[in-house]
Amino acid sequence: MAAIILVAMTVLAMTWIFAGAVGSVAQSAADAAGRLAGAFKPQVNIQTTVRAAVGNLDPQLRLKVAERELEVTVEDLQETRWLGVPLGSTVTQLRSSGNLVQYIVPLEELTPDRMEFIGSDGRGALLVHLPSPRVDGRMVYVQVDPRHVEVEVDDRWLNNVNPFIGDGAERARAAVRAAAVELASQPAYVKEIEAECTPRIELLLQSLLRPALADGVEVRVVWDR
Repeated sequence: MAAIILVAMTVLAMTWIFAGAVGSVAQSAADAAGRLAGAFKPQVNIQTTVRAAVGNLDPQLRLKVAERELEVTVEDLQETRWLGVPLGSTVTQLRSSGNLVQYIVPLEELTPDRMEFIGSDGRGALLVHLPSPRVDGRMVYVQVDPRHVEVEVDDRWLNNVNPFIGDGAERARAAVRAAAVELASQPAYVKEIEAECTPRIELLLQSLLRPALADGVEVRVVWDR
């Protein structure tokens, strides 16, 4: 009997927890819609409108916002040791220009919760919070034209006379992709991309949401870093 009572209490508790979670999500959506009501025309379903607009951007919800050409320099160090003692080294430096990366903004989390309205009576700004642009690792072009690739090899100490020591050009070439992504992801580059693409994204979102927005509301992008 005690076991039956315990099971019943556990099921009841889980039911309460599930109901509370669902209620919390529904309340959050309702709160967001209430805060944004002044930005949209009457009788507009804000949740449906936002999801429909975002879905029109890209099937995978990844908006390409910019691309950049980069020059990348990679170094490879190969050491010669005997009993743990360094006897020589070979430093290979590879400089590659014309590498290309793309920046994207993921939009799968763009919901009314990520928006806020500043204004009243159908006039003001709809602030749309977006994650900062990031490099799309799937779309990185690494320069393969030898005319745009320079390789310098510096043999030091014993490596100058050791005929069996090769250079690290192949390893350096293999590292160009990761180096391009790392370089393009630096804050200075990302801020430039933000400044460049902000007006275009604002115009795009304004166009997509225009049928539902109040006449005096303008879309503004806020980058979350």
